[in-house]
Amino acid sequence: MDLLASTRGNIVVEIKIGKNPIRIISGYGPLEGSPNVKSFYCKLDEEIEKSIIDGCEVIIQMDFNAKLGPEIIPGDPNEMSPNGQYLKELIEKHNLFLGNSSTKCIGKITRQRETVNGIEKSILDFFLTSPNLADHVKKIVIDDKREKVLTNFVTKKKSDHNV
Repeated sequence: MDLLASTRGNIVVEIKIGKNPIRIISGYGPLEGSPNVKSFYCKLDEEIEKSIIDGCEVIIQMDFNAKLGPEIIPGDPNEMSPNGQYLKELIEKHNLFLGNSSTKCIGKITRQRETVNGIEKSILDFFLTSPNLADHVKKIVIDDKREKVLTNFVTKKKSDHNV
């Protein structure tokens, strides 16, 4: 396993399964309206392009802070956001498998928090792979029932993101 890059909280690691190299990209996308949204997606696009050139498959799992909307993910409670448009273009450009919208995915909501206006539910975290890996994905489970919530055991604070 090799650490290839780590910038602004995003990390790229290369593993091999047999002789097959796979780059795993994880991180945290910029908030909606952030001035660095375009540069984030350009950098992610470069990482995918480098992977393709190097003969690597990709797995991307991260909080994109993007909403793709119900036309892409049936049951999404939000309309597509500007960050979602960038993500959609990236998915289409590289023909990426979007696990969240597949029949292999159980559960939908990846973020749930209580606000002054009530409970806010969103799909912000996505699981993507290069097309050649899609058949190898058997099942994706999103804990939108919040049965196994990540918790900081020091502060007892529960995460607003679902595993």
